Amino acid sequence: MDKVKNKYLRDIDYFSKKVELEPDSKYYFPLAFAYMNLSKYDSVIDVCEKGLERHPTYMPLATLLGEAFLKKGMFEEARVVLESVKEKDPNNFKALKLLGYIYLEKDDADKAYENFKKAYELAPESEELRTILADFEKKEQVDENALSSENQDKETSGVDNDIDGLLDDIFKNIDNNMEQKESNDGEESKNSSDVEASKLQDSVNDINNLLIKSKNVDEALEGNDKDDFLINDEEIANILNEDSENMEKDEDVDTRDKTLESLNKLLDNIASIKRERGIL
Repeated sequence: MDKVKNKYLRDIDYFSKKVELEPDSKYYFPLAFAYMNLSKYDSVIDVCEKGLERHPTYMPLATLLGEAFLKKGMFEEARVVLESVKEKDPNNFKALKLLGYIYLEKDDADKAYENFKKAYELAPESEELRTILADFEKKEQVDENALSSENQDKETSGVDNDIDGLLDDIFKNIDNNMEQKESNDGEESKNSSDVEASKLQDSVNDINNLLIKSKNVDEALEGNDKDDFLINDEEIANILNEDSENMEKDEDVDTRDKTLESLNKLLDNIASIKRERGIL
């Protein structure tokens, strides 16, 4: 360690004299580099700024200045210098990598990733950049999964709310049906019941469509037959036809009980799906 330190101290002594003797030379860079390796960042900044006054387009010296600002935690100063370097030298590997760290510090993940990726394209052998980019991709995947889960929860919640609303409508229809049946006789009662039965069928069909529409329903139904799992149109039609025939025969049939029986089966099916989806 002392050997390395002594080497840089000798470099400082040597290049300081060279700069003094040849102020228009580019010896500012090795002098600033020696200070950088001894973590003397104020001296690095001083040498770089003096050198850039004489050589404003000397990008290695400007890059070293940006790095010194970064080491001192002067992120905005470092960003301004290094963005200028990148503009003049788009393939400056060191400037791109340092900008990646600066934008990370500023919580600008998009710009950080952009600069790291460009630097990696210039030096694909860099294990440091490969690891950084892999971490970015993992985080992006986690964020995407979280967003997808959030959207899925919102959609599921919307479907469940729609189902609850439709069930309320169904029970209202049943109540209306019974009121009509009690207040009317003969053909008028039959016609009114047919209308209410049609409304009931539409509502039940809407619920089934909502269940099938749900993104999670395929997982919920995995290994099950949809015809066994949900009330299907044919089954609804049979129930309603039976009610209609019985009414024509003027038999004493409790339509409400019949309808509730079909609804209970529907509710059981909904509960099964919710259990599968972890809602219950």
